[in-house]
Amino acid sequence: MVSERFRDAFRGVEQGAFISFVSVDLVLESLTPPRWEILELLAGRGDQMVLDVAEIVGRALDAVIEDMYVCWSIAG
Repeated sequence: MVSERFRDAFRGVEQGAFISFVSVDLVLESLTPPRWEILELLAGRGDQMVLDVAEIVGRALDAVIEDMYVCWSIAG
């Protein structure tokens, strides 16, 4: 069965931004509080430079890069 959202997207209806994940278990074991903070920060903001994200959350650039990589790797 084809979802209504799929049909709308096929017709060109804007679907908005969203992230889906491979599994709930993977999300729960991978998303630490600092990673949640990054996801909450990015939600609805559009493209952001990693350096800006690190400055906003007050963390080292290399730590934020690692956390963002983990988030991207578990996204479905």
